[in-house]
Amino acid sequence: MIKKIFLFIILCFIFTGALLAYRGVITLPWVKNDAQKSSGIIWGVYTSAYAFKKGPETFTQPLLDMQEKYIKDLGVSLLRANYETYPDSQEANDAVVNLAQKNKLELLLVLEPPLPDLMTQLTYQVGYDWGKKVATRYKGRVGYYQLTNEVSGVVIKPSHPGTKDNDYDEAKYQKLKTYLQGLSTGIHDGDKNAKRVITANWISTAIIDRMYKDKVAFDIIGWNWFSDMGDDPTHKVLDDGSVLDLPTYFAKYKKPFWITEANESHGDFDDPTGKKQAEYFNTLSANIIKSGKVDAFIAFKLFDSHSEAQGKRTPDTSWGLVGQKVDAKRNYIPGSIKPAYSAYQEIIKNYVQAKS
Repeated sequence: MIKKIFLFIILCFIFTGALLAYRGVITLPWVKNDAQKSSGIIWGVYTSAYAFKKGPETFTQPLLDMQEKYIKDLGVSLLRANYETYPDSQEANDAVVNLAQKNKLELLLVLEPPLPDLMTQLTYQVGYDWGKKVATRYKGRVGYYQLTNEVSGVVIKPSHPGTKDNDYDEAKYQKLKTYLQGLSTGIHDGDKNAKRVITANWISTAIIDRMYKDKVAFDIIGWNWFSDMGDDPTHKVLDDGSVLDLPTYFAKYKKPFWITEANESHGDFDDPTGKKQAEYFNTLSANIIKSGKVDAFIAFKLFDSHSEAQGKRTPDTSWGLVGQKVDAKRNYIPGSIKPAYSAYQEIIKNYVQAKS
């Protein structure tokens, strides 16, 4: 009889807990909340705490605060930003993390090597210490870390496609591999729940294959993709006539595939009307959505950066979805919203509505 009563009490507890979880009063550890549920493609955008810097890199909170409206109105659910290493960058990095948390956004921090002389200082210990330091500081607050940017670009030989092992400088590869092994392990030891993203670009597939074989641990494969590479990373026609489907090629690793940077090459520099840039976002996103093979799409980037070129409009400063202008006090501030911003905003809205 006592056993039956005890069993009845246990069942009551289980039923009550399940009911409360269903009603949203508590969240059981094995029941994901709405923010954790997969709803298809994660839409994101790259930005920087120093998007409106003037002269030497300095951070002030208002320069980041003015970005918030554009991020919210765009409708993204993820921010991508570099973990900066300027003298006042700790304040800037903390502010970016706070901005993401305030707006309930996921955050992907890019961890570039904090080294003045890259190839002579890449060691396992340097990578480990760097990864553990950052991941420990932001434990539970940053969901994703990128293992530097475009590992292919760091070690690829000039004029080589990157589809074969010998397309890469062997000495540089060994140093980078060792550093990334340390960086990845350090991130994991700092925050075991954080996901690590490894990225490449163009058709440089061999670098990812080799990193995987050499036990550089990563959770997500990311790819930087621009208009000069085509408008469909799932159907890239190569010089020999064969077709490369990047997500399918990497499906053997059973990891999510992200587009970590995307845009019309050099933004609206070649077409100041912005129509070409907007059309590229429409075409690329349509191909990606249709494929059903891409798990995240991150636009590069939110704002133009003419402040980096003394206010000049150049190919490298025109990538933004939003322009940049100078106010009466000669400070750089957001400029006009470009057609690409509106196009991307509409893409996200329509996708989310279709999935709901």
